[in-house]
Amino acid sequence: MSFIWKTLAGFFGLGFVPLLPGTIGSLGAIPLFLLLAHLNWPLYFLTVMAFTFLSLWICQKALPLFQDTNKPEDPSRIVIDEVAGLLWALGIVRYLGLWKPEEGFLWLLLIPFVFFRLFDVTKWGPVGWAERRFSGAAGIVLDDVLAGILAGIVSILFCVVYPFLIYGIRSMVHGPWSTVQ
Repeated sequence: MSFIWKTLAGFFGLGFVPLLPGTIGSLGAIPLFLLLAHLNWPLYFLTVMAFTFLSLWICQKALPLFQDTNKPEDPSRIVIDEVAGLLWALGIVRYLGLWKPEEGFLWLLLIPFVFFRLFDVTKWGPVGWAERRFSGAAGIVLDDVLAGILAGIVSILFCVVYPFLIYGIRSMVHGPWSTVQ
């Protein structure tokens, strides 16, 4: 039975990759997201909520099975929490950002992924608070869920502000009436 808990917590082996297991584990969310992205928004978020609770349960069962002297409270091989967190980020961009598949995957996948990893690694603000406040499985999963929610919101803001920044810089360099592309 311990093999099953380790396999699920490591998201089918992604957590056992020797370099950057959290980043590699986060990538496991992308195929899962692509399967879920066609659901309507209430069903998507209910599914992600259920996945988050499932992640909590799996982490609770798997935590005693991992011996990580560097991070005993959050073993690096447990990456199902990264999957849950990135699913939150991608869902927020997809449904609250009103992303449409024809707008391309760069904005939907890459930007939230980068912000999610940034928040997850730096433990900025509420992400660090959740990790310090909760212990065990709750601390493992909730900090990633908060990182995902923040990453989704910041990704939307970035996608809204970025074109204005580029246009503003271009108009400062070429003048506001320039037709230079």
